[in-house]
Amino acid sequence: MLRNRGASIFLAWIIVCMIFLAVITLVTVLLTNSLSKQWIHVVDNVVTVQVPDADLKSQINDNITRLGSTLKILRGTPGISKIKIFDKQETLKLLSGWLSESALKDLNLPRLLEIKLHKAVNVPRLEKQIKAVVPGVSLDDHSRWKTNLALLITMMGDVGWVFLGLILIVCLTSIIFTVVMTISSNKEIISLIHLIGGGSEFVGRICQVYILKVTAPAALLGTCIAILTIFVFHQHLHNLFPSLVTEKLFNGGTTLILWDWCLIASTPLIFTIFSLVTVRASVLILLRKN
Repeated sequence: MLRNRGASIFLAWIIVCMIFLAVITLVTVLLTNSLSKQWIHVVDNVVTVQVPDADLKSQINDNITRLGSTLKILRGTPGISKIKIFDKQETLKLLSGWLSESALKDLNLPRLLEIKLHKAVNVPRLEKQIKAVVPGVSLDDHSRWKTNLALLITMMGDVGWVFLGLILIVCLTSIIFTVVMTISSNKEIISLIHLIGGGSEFVGRICQVYILKVTAPAALLGTCIAILTIFVFHQHLHNLFPSLVTEKLFNGGTTLILWDWCLIASTPLIFTIFSLVTVRASVLILLRKN
């Protein structure tokens, strides 16, 4: 009944672009949150020990190396469930992505130990105990790194939600603009509806149906394009950085869980509901003013 082809095309393109950006932002926020939880879980209850000059004789006992003295103390500490000793090749492999082979050859690398805890251990006290026997040893429980990562993820999440809010505001503003243009270009039809007894509520429902026919397909199209883009981009990143990017975006919780995908898939529905509420409120306000 109501027609405004120019405004409809304008609104459809705005919705496609904004929903595309909204889904990309939403997936980025969800992925970042999921991956950060994985990374924190990996280093949770893990302590890294660095033993410099590990093969030298201990200052306490000439019959044992510095590494041996460190291991002796660690194995006698309650709460430690597993100790992994990195050999030189494994240590070089860890640093190969940051330093060249020539630079690595000239380095006097410490021996690395990875300790897994099954209950709380006083790391500073343990470090002090080991240093009394093997000077220069350092323990890192990654607490500073985990705190900084959690803060960074929180900030990124807040920025993402703010950006989603701005996208929603732009979309709803475009819808209001389209409603105003449609009502302005269909004054005769609206007047006729009023003459035959149709009130503002009836006009509002007509406008809702009109906007629904524009926004619902546009929102669905924007979501589909965004999801396709995400899968293509993710696969490309996996091919470039297979060790950093998992092979699957949906893998039983290792990246995005089922709830995340339900939230992403419901984006068109959520937006459509906001759109219909906005249209109804806009029409009622405009008709009361007129």
